Amino acid sequence: MIEKLISVLVPAYNHEQYIQETIRSVIGQSYKNIELIILDDGSSDKTLEKIKELESECNERFVRFEYSSQKNSGRISTFNSLLFKAKGEYIAYIASDDKYMPDALSLEAEALDRDDSAVLAVGINYFIDGSSRRCFWDSNKKTVYDESKAKWLSSTDILSETRITSDDFGKYPLLINNNHVPNGYLIRKTAFDKIGPYVDEAPLEDVWLMFQLSKYGRFIFINKPTFLYRWHDTNTMKQVAYIKEIHDITLKYERSLYVNEPEDGMTQSYLSYRENYLKEAVTSFDTLHKEFVNRQILDEIMLEMKKSNIVNAFLYCANDLSEYVLKRMELTNYKVLKVFDMRACDELNKQFSCRVEQFTKDKLIKNSCIIICSQRSWKEIKNSISSVCSEMNIPIFVFNPYSRFLYQ
Repeated sequence: MIEKLISVLVPAYNHEQYIQETIRSVIGQSYKNIELIILDDGSSDKTLEKIKELESECNERFVRFEYSSQKNSGRISTFNSLLFKAKGEYIAYIASDDKYMPDALSLEAEALDRDDSAVLAVGINYFIDGSSRRCFWDSNKKTVYDESKAKWLSSTDILSETRITSDDFGKYPLLINNNHVPNGYLIRKTAFDKIGPYVDEAPLEDVWLMFQLSKYGRFIFINKPTFLYRWHDTNTMKQVAYIKEIHDITLKYERSLYVNEPEDGMTQSYLSYRENYLKEAVTSFDTLHKEFVNRQILDEIMLEMKKSNIVNAFLYCANDLSEYVLKRMELTNYKVLKVFDMRACDELNKQFSCRVEQFTKDKLIKNSCIIICSQRSWKEIKNSISSVCSEMNIPIFVFNPYSRFLYQ
């Protein structure tokens, strides 16, 4: 079987001590049909010199070898520039301090060759330290060398902990909660025709890429070690906080895509997740909007009370609306004296923190107001009490947020 061309893309930056190990791990692949493209993103160390030292060896090994440097432009620009140069049917990104295991690309290419519906294949990651010595992670992701003191020996332990099966691996609903895909993956080039290039609005580029790929095809997990992921204990809380910040930005941008995305060719797992999310988002928005309108109307009423030097209020109708007004006014300098309702009874008195009584003129006091809390009957109530209130110079306000929703 003829091997498809694999483009191995290396975004290099300030890794003079590791870049040759990375390149030699590509040279040592059992898979033969490889082009290697390296772009140095303005390194301030000797990374570019280290690449040049292996130029003749790379020209001999690869069907195409290209390296170049640019003024420091950041990861998004570098990844897109590399992608633009790639000619292979399969794409592999590798950081300039990581390493492949010898059969990595062979195993991943075989997996993609067997399944046209798959867009990504990846195997197990082992961890190595700054000296390329195999290491493990403790519960704080700190480097340890004693297996008995380790929580994670490889990326499979992380997958096992999250209980993600091979059937669920790479599905969008799971990825959106936690990017569980290890490094060293191989991607079908045609997938980029659907998802497009990396975007500045999604600064955590690997997470963004996983989101997009999972919308268009299956991910294959190969239960064999394929990659050596270099872990530096220099990761500080500041870096962790930064990653969280750009993850949140990336996720926010991802959510913004839901409304206008074309659905052609998208996976059912993604479409189902998106539909449910949008339904919940609309419900949440309606709830927030209702609270906003409620507060806006009540603030307008209390402003009018303030203008007239009114601090006491009566509510009319013992219902959810009046309960909302009552609770809100308890947090202010305004006081609710009574709740009027035709259904005045002991049961209602248990529900409200102030007494519920039937409306009569003698229960009113001067320098107060009445707030009618009713969706449907407020006009009838207002007409029935307006003459009494006018006689005692008691203003009537209407708290009816629903009319705002219907007619605004």
